[in-house]
Amino acid sequence: MGLGGGTQGYLLTWALPSPEETTSPSTIQVFLVPPSPAALYVAQSPMLTCLVVNLPSNSSLRVVWSREKPESISPDRLDLGEQFNGTFTASSSMPILTRDWDAGENFTCKVEHSELPSPLIKSISKKPGIYLLHPHNDELSSSEDSISLTCLVRGFLPEDISVQWMKNHKPDESMEYFTTQPIKDGAGHSNFFLYSKLKVSKASWNSGDTYTCMVIHEALQMKFFRSPCCGVTG
Repeated sequence: MGLGGGTQGYLLTWALPSPEETTSPSTIQVFLVPPSPAALYVAQSPMLTCLVVNLPSNSSLRVVWSREKPESISPDRLDLGEQFNGTFTASSSMPILTRDWDAGENFTCKVEHSELPSPLIKSISKKPGIYLLHPHNDELSSSEDSISLTCLVRGFLPEDISVQWMKNHKPDESMEYFTTQPIKDGAGHSNFFLYSKLKVSKASWNSGDTYTCMVIHEALQMKFFRSPCCGVTG
């Protein structure tokens, strides 16, 4: 079966021509597989793999890689195999550099197929995204004596991570907070997410105290990230 490839900017596409026969429709899924630690730090030849399963046919299949940096990419040839149930599985691997992965660069695989109403897009990176969510207005105006601050951390890999809270830039053992265990960030994702919820008194919040969510992870520059949140003086 012929394969075609083309580049445009820092995108590279593999396309398969449409066959004459197709199988019955199925639920197409896309998985992005991260490089193994051995490939990253021993062999120094890491690869990302975009795996497409449950293809009802290989009709008009396109796998498009892109990256955050405007640099060239060179995926391997697209592998296509037929399964015992009549569906097809496609695999596209792309070599990357260990330094780019450790720097937290984002890589994206986009899959197009004649049976899909819109492309399936999966992204992967080592660097987590950190978001500090302020209390809702309804919570601030309620009769309760406390409010909640939430720190959402998502898109991190590996799953080893630590979240700590600080008050006015200092640790405070009296603070009450709960942090979930790392959770897979949806079907087909290799990255993880978690959230940490801090209970804060309204008196402290209204006095203008500063609360900081500090995330410690190997993918972060300096290994940690601080996201401050300040109360508003009433």
